Amino acid sequence: IDEINELNPDIVIITGDLTANGFRMEYDTLKNYLSPIKCKNLLVQLGNHDSRNVGYMHFKDIFGSRYISFNSNYQQVFYSPEVWHVFMSV
Repeated sequence: IDEINELNPDIVIITGDLTANGFRMEYDTLKNYLSPIKCKNLLVQLGNHDSRNVGYMHFKDIFGSRYISFNSNYQQVFYSPEVWHVFMSV
């Protein structure tokens, strides 16, 4: 985490699987691990295990919308959970 923060990135993308079974306590643990990341554009992408046992609902409670889009000086980033991909254009 310290190395990530030292780089001061425009975006950090964390890809799933993030949990084993999509349980709330797994998401709480994940949030504690990721909270020290200081990047304002933190994109957390679900994997198939993360949606198990209504995990997608826990994800929304903790991380907010699964739809993310932002622009920087040189690129646009969009994440669509329906196709489970991150799109970046320069």
